[in-house]
Amino acid sequence: MNETLCYRRTVCLLCGLMAVVPLSARSVTDAFFVSVKLTVVVEPCVINNNQPIKVEFGDVMTSQVGSADQVGSAEYLRRVDYQLDCPQGASTAMKMQIVGSGAFFDSDVLQTKPNEISEVLAIELRQGNTKLPINKWLNFTYPNKPDLWAVPVKKRGATLKGGEFTATATMKVDYQ
Repeated sequence: MNETLCYRRTVCLLCGLMAVVPLSARSVTDAFFVSVKLTVVVEPCVINNNQPIKVEFGDVMTSQVGSADQVGSAEYLRRVDYQLDCPQGASTAMKMQIVGSGAFFDSDVLQTKPNEISEVLAIELRQGNTKLPINKWLNFTYPNKPDLWAVPVKKRGATLKGGEFTATATMKVDYQ
């Protein structure tokens, strides 16, 4: 019988301690403020179904390419055809940047390769009828994506030689 009383006293003693702990913890909790900082991340937009965007110029007559300080020849103006899919609920205030290496003769136009051509030939990007300098942000409102165009341009006074050329850049889209 004494063992039973001892057991009950132990249980009661533990219950008493449990009752004291929350009261003590509560008074401590009231003395501190917790600051929480969150960053809510929205899924990124998908550009062109994650496929490369290609612009083909075909055969270009060297004598018909305009210089970079003038409007390039409309004959070789090509649409940059791409898709832009952003998640529902994403901000509609967006910005786009075409990242690439600037030409030796004009840092606002896209450098071409190989080197013997890149010294005198580049690709100018346009948003509508306005020159779009590379590596600069362009603000727009989604789902109305920027209307982009590309046109070959040459260094002022340069004489172009024949040959194949390429140019590469990366399109970035971000929320404002």
